[in-house]
Amino acid sequence: MKPLSYGAFALVFFYAYLAYLILRHNPSSLLNRLVALLLADFALWALYTTFSTAVEDYTFAVRLYKVFSPLWHISPGIALHIALHVHGFDRKIPGPLRYLLLYIPGCVTAWGYYRFVFVGLEMNRWYLMGIIDTSSAWFYLYNAYLLLYVGASITLLFLRGYRSGIHRIKIQSRYLGWSMTISLLLGLCSNALLPSLGIEFPFMAIYWNTIWAVGLSVAVTRYGFSRITASLAVSQLLAQVRDFLLILDIEGNIFTASDFLCHRLRLSEAELKGRSVAVVIEDASFFSRVRKRFSAGAGLFQEEIVIRSVPVLMNISQMYSREGELLGYLCVGHDVRHLRKLRETLRKFEGFIQNALDGIVLTDEQGLISHWNRGMELITGRLRREMVGTPLWEDAGRMAAGEKDRQRGFEEAVRSVLREGTAPWLGVLHDVTILRSDGGVRLVQVKPFLVSTNSGHILSFIIRDVTEYQQMQDERVRLIQQLADAQRLKAIGTLTGGLAHNFNNILGGLYGSLSLLRSVVENWPVDRAEALDRINDMETLSRRGAEVVRQLLSISGGRRREHQRIDLVPVVEAVLLMCRNSFDTSVTIRKELPDHAEILGEPSELEQLLLNLAINGLHAMTIMRQERSQWGGKLLIALRKTGQGCLLVVEDQGVGMDDETIKQMFDPFFTTKEEGFGTGFGLSMVQRIVRDLGAKIDVTSTVGVGTRFAILFPQIEEAQLLPIDTSEASSSDEPIVPPHAYPGKMILLVDDEAPVRITTGKILERAGYRILTAENGKEAIALHQRMGHHIALTILDLTMPGISGLETMKQLKEINPEVMILLTSGGHTAILSHPIIAKPYTPEELLSRVADMIRIGTIEGEKR
Repeated sequence: MKPLSYGAFALVFFYAYLAYLILRHNPSSLLNRLVALLLADFALWALYTTFSTAVEDYTFAVRLYKVFSPLWHISPGIALHIALHVHGFDRKIPGPLRYLLLYIPGCVTAWGYYRFVFVGLEMNRWYLMGIIDTSSAWFYLYNAYLLLYVGASITLLFLRGYRSGIHRIKIQSRYLGWSMTISLLLGLCSNALLPSLGIEFPFMAIYWNTIWAVGLSVAVTRYGFSRITASLAVSQLLAQVRDFLLILDIEGNIFTASDFLCHRLRLSEAELKGRSVAVVIEDASFFSRVRKRFSAGAGLFQEEIVIRSVPVLMNISQMYSREGELLGYLCVGHDVRHLRKLRETLRKFEGFIQNALDGIVLTDEQGLISHWNRGMELITGRLRREMVGTPLWEDAGRMAAGEKDRQRGFEEAVRSVLREGTAPWLGVLHDVTILRSDGGVRLVQVKPFLVSTNSGHILSFIIRDVTEYQQMQDERVRLIQQLADAQRLKAIGTLTGGLAHNFNNILGGLYGSLSLLRSVVENWPVDRAEALDRINDMETLSRRGAEVVRQLLSISGGRRREHQRIDLVPVVEAVLLMCRNSFDTSVTIRKELPDHAEILGEPSELEQLLLNLAINGLHAMTIMRQERSQWGGKLLIALRKTGQGCLLVVEDQGVGMDDETIKQMFDPFFTTKEEGFGTGFGLSMVQRIVRDLGAKIDVTSTVGVGTRFAILFPQIEEAQLLPIDTSEASSSDEPIVPPHAYPGKMILLVDDEAPVRITTGKILERAGYRILTAENGKEAIALHQRMGHHIALTILDLTMPGISGLETMKQLKEINPEVMILLTSGGHTAILSHPIIAKPYTPEELLSRVADMIRIGTIEGEKR
């Protein structure tokens, strides 16, 4: 093997290694791929030289020449492609035409050169060389092609370096141009000039190409964009980023683009590479503006552009080498369609906030006011520009009427809720009185709530001015109260006649009984049986008087009811007797009653309920008809036992009611009767009694046919079974000492009425208790201060002149918090939760309550 063969063989690996290095730097770069292709051509050329200088077999050498001869014919086309690419001319030529012009001439000349110019081979001192026919036209055509393509490549490279004002491009172009020029000149000298002068010299073109190969490698790896790829790991970034990312060279041409952008453009990265940025950004002046902005000293800046009808906010920055040389521009953009929608939504939201009638306040994460709408300006008199940016707690302390001293506590509360994200006062409606800037006072309702953000929490407030509304409500309540008082007085006035009649009957009976009792006593010795009869009569009349008072109290506002187990049949019979004696004879009353029907209730209430329904039925069949000739009908009052309880039915054949009347019939003061016949209070009272008894009422009515009321009283549970109340008290004159009394215990009796003190004291003394009496609260307090530890129970009247019962009870509890007190009252008793007994009371009721209270006090004392 000859020396040249060893050198050529070494060049095979040298060229192949350079091609590998350049391709590895940036395999997606067209420039790198073209340079690697040219170096691979050089490696194959060196491989041919290795064999052609080593063999002496002509036949084998001719075959090698046929295989490798196209290599040096294609290399000028590759060189021109590199020059066109770095200059930017290649993208101006369509793809198929570009490859046709660059590579087809080399292939044609290779075929013609081998067919018409190549004659054979001859051996010289160095290696086998071809014998060519210099008279053939193909010889001149090949040389013209070679000089034209190589000369054009060198010219374009030097022209690019000359025109560019960028140092890197100048150096890159010089490396490419001078390495190609020197290699070409040396090759022409050794392969053409010296042989033509008769000087025998080996063909060294493949060796001179090492100069060109080194120049290409330096130009691409040190002064090309492969440096950007290696330093930024662009290949990984471009595959993963979900933005519009472009890297431009200093001339505004696309070096690379993200996969996301390529997908949106429906173009590959290879189709974009090297093309003007105007292909992507629909604005021809974009790059000129970029260069102008950076020339003016701008750093990173933003510009909204359009890419394929998509608005994009592009962030643009310059890229520099370690030496401070400008390499290109990095453009990263985001689709701002959603941002535009968000801005529009924010504008609408801002408009909504500003024009809302309610006041709206927002803070930032530090508790500073960020929003203060027109509603707040109207409510507080403070303008938005004065409030935005100020601490919430300062403004709240300035506006909260009478609460300036709580500003520090409010500041801590605001900071705490912004820090922890929770507070018990969030989401709750607060009534607040605020001070306006002009000194006025407004009543507002404030609802605070928390909004979570990426950086923390913000406080929000909705504030509604309810000053006028509250004034209207107060006025409405006052008018309703006035109307209710007037209607109540009217209703009481309507009932006064009947109640006065009942009371006069009771008082007349009492007066007569007292007169008879006086005559019996005066005519001593006393007729014991007659005296007891008169006393029983007075007790019966007293009970009836108490029932009338209970009815009055029920009308005026209610009294605590104590329901007991009663038989409803006698109550119905009593009402039926009253109806038969007083109803118009045109009305026929029919009853359907069982032997007995036990429920929980109060006799007087049930009588009132049944009487109201019966009177309504009477009126529906008489006065509510237009003609007296139409009066009359049947009234059914029935009691039926069911599995769910006792059913009371009151059914008439009157005028009936329509749906609208049925909806309003239980409303107080609603009536369809003429003036003087109804107050609208009867059915309202029926509904109240039914509700108090836990019963259910059902009403069905047809106009012109009649009305049916059905009331279902609940079944009595075993735990509620108490002895049925008897109407007559014991007539024994023996001392009343119940088995559960506590004889010897001291009781303080406080009442401003002397008869009450005397009679009540006598009842308690007969039961074995020791009695202290006081006429008013002041005396009771003094007695407790002197001997309170001896008093087991205090019976205290609720209504007394001077110190009231409630005030007396309060002062007694200050003296002794464990004092046992039983209140008494002849008026309302439903307003208090404290133990109370209603006047008038029977001795049995009084002694039972007293014993219960003393027993409770004894148990509590033992626990202590």
